[in-house]
Amino acid sequence: MGGESGFGMIVSFKNNRAMLRKKRLFNGPGSFASIKGAYLREAGSLDHLRRATPQELLVIREKVRAASRVRTMKSIVLTAILVILLLSILLYLLK
Repeated sequence: MGGESGFGMIVSFKNNRAMLRKKRLFNGPGSFASIKGAYLREAGSLDHLRRATPQELLVIREKVRAASRVRTMKSIVLTAILVILLLSILLYLLK
């Protein structure tokens, strides 16, 4: 009896391990490490990279905020259109 339950555990463990994703987060071609490595190879070394100035950081921050505002407005407009559409369909069906 003990062997059967042990065998069931082994089979269950193998099946669960097979269901895990095969892709590794840090070693794939689209991972952060590989993209950073490609960027550093193109730049030559870390000596050629420079830090952004505070003024450049402000410009980047404003661009990110503007893009976020645009994305938020688009989602609000789309949600409003969908709500109006669903309400009009509901009112049409109830008549």
